[in-house]
Amino acid sequence: MLKVKKDKRVVAPRAQLAAILATTHDAIIGSTPRGVIKSWNPAATELYGYTADELIGRNAEVLVARNGREEDAEIFRRIMRGEPAGHRTCSHAGGIV
Repeated sequence: MLKVKKDKRVVAPRAQLAAILATTHDAIIGSTPRGVIKSWNPAATELYGYTADELIGRNAEVLVARNGREEDAEIFRRIMRGEPAGHRTCSHAGGIV
Protein backbone atom coordinates (compact mmCIF):
# COMPACT_ATOMS: atom_id res chain seq x y z
CA MET A 1 0.00 0.00 0.00
CA LEU A 2 2.87 2.38 0.69
CA LYS A 3 4.13 1.96 -2.88
CA VAL A 4 0.75 3.04 -4.30
CA LYS A 5 0.76 6.18 -2.14
CA LYS A 6 4.28 7.00 -3.25
CA ASP A 7 3.33 6.60 -6.91
CA LYS A 8 0.32 8.92 -6.48
CA ARG A 9 2.57 11.57 -4.97
CA VAL A 10 4.77 11.43 -8.04
CA VAL A 11 2.01 11.15 -10.65
CA ALA A 12 -0.18 13.99 -9.32
CA PRO A 13 2.51 16.71 -9.53
CA ARG A 14 3.57 15.49 -12.98
CA ALA A 15 -0.02 15.58 -14.23
CA GLN A 16 -0.44 19.06 -12.77
CA LEU A 17 2.77 20.24 -14.43
CA ALA A 18 1.69 18.72 -17.76
CA ALA A 19 -1.64 20.56 -17.50
CA ILE A 20 0.14 23.86 -16.82
CA LEU A 21 2.46 23.38 -19.80
CA ALA A 22 -0.43 22.47 -22.08
CA THR A 23 -2.61 25.43 -21.12
CA THR A 24 -0.20 28.32 -20.54
CA HIS A 25 -0.11 31.15 -23.06
CA ASP A 26 3.69 31.24 -22.85
CA ALA A 27 5.77 29.25 -25.31
CA ILE A 28 7.79 26.68 -23.39
CA ILE A 29 10.46 24.70 -25.21
CA GLY A 30 12.57 22.12 -23.40
CA SER A 31 15.96 21.25 -24.81
CA THR A 32 19.17 19.44 -24.02
CA PRO A 33 22.30 21.41 -23.11
CA ARG A 34 23.30 21.10 -26.78
CA GLY A 35 20.04 22.67 -27.90
CA VAL A 36 18.18 19.58 -29.13
CA ILE A 37 14.45 20.21 -28.64
CA LYS A 38 12.88 17.61 -26.34
CA SER A 39 9.50 19.18 -25.55
CA TRP A 40 7.23 21.76 -27.16
CA ASN A 41 3.94 23.11 -25.83
CA PRO A 42 0.89 24.38 -27.79
CA ALA A 43 1.81 28.02 -27.13
CA ALA A 44 5.15 27.41 -28.87
CA THR A 45 3.19 26.19 -31.90
CA GLU A 46 1.14 29.41 -31.81
CA LEU A 47 4.25 31.58 -31.55
CA TYR A 48 6.52 29.85 -34.05
CA GLY A 49 4.03 28.14 -36.36
CA TYR A 50 5.68 24.72 -36.09
CA THR A 51 4.15 21.66 -34.44
CA ALA A 52 5.92 19.57 -31.82
CA ASP A 53 6.25 16.74 -34.36
CA GLU A 54 8.11 19.06 -36.72
CA LEU A 55 10.72 20.22 -34.20
CA ILE A 56 11.24 17.67 -31.44
CA GLY A 57 14.63 16.10 -32.07
CA ARG A 58 15.92 19.08 -34.07
CA ASN A 59 18.32 21.73 -32.83
CA ALA A 60 16.76 24.93 -31.48
CA GLU A 61 19.03 26.90 -33.83
CA VAL A 62 16.37 26.42 -36.52
CA LEU A 63 14.27 28.95 -34.57
CA VAL A 64 16.95 31.61 -34.36
CA ALA A 65 17.96 34.06 -37.06
CA ARG A 66 21.62 33.69 -37.98
CA ASN A 67 22.43 37.08 -36.43
CA GLY A 68 20.94 35.97 -33.08
CA ARG A 69 22.76 32.67 -32.65
CA GLU A 70 25.61 34.01 -30.54
CA GLU A 71 23.14 35.68 -28.19
CA ASP A 72 21.25 32.39 -27.88
CA ALA A 73 24.50 30.52 -27.26
CA GLU A 74 25.19 32.92 -24.38
CA ILE A 75 21.69 32.30 -22.99
CA PHE A 76 22.34 28.53 -23.04
CA ARG A 77 25.69 29.08 -21.25
CA ARG A 78 23.93 31.10 -18.52
CA ILE A 79 21.29 28.40 -18.07
CA MET A 80 23.96 25.70 -17.77
CA ARG A 81 25.64 27.77 -15.01
CA GLY A 82 22.29 27.89 -13.18
CA GLU A 83 21.73 31.57 -13.93
CA PRO A 84 18.44 33.09 -15.20
CA ALA A 85 18.03 33.03 -18.96
CA GLY A 86 16.72 36.59 -19.13
CA HIS A 87 14.49 37.98 -21.86
CA ARG A 88 15.13 38.54 -25.52
CA THR A 89 13.25 40.29 -28.29
CA CYS A 90 13.46 38.87 -31.78
CA SER A 91 11.65 39.15 -35.08
CA HIS A 92 9.55 36.39 -36.59
CA ALA A 93 7.57 36.36 -39.81
CA GLY A 94 8.07 40.08 -40.29
CA GLY A 95 7.01 41.07 -36.76
CA ILE A 96 8.54 41.52 -33.35
CA VAL A 97 8.12 38.72 -30.81
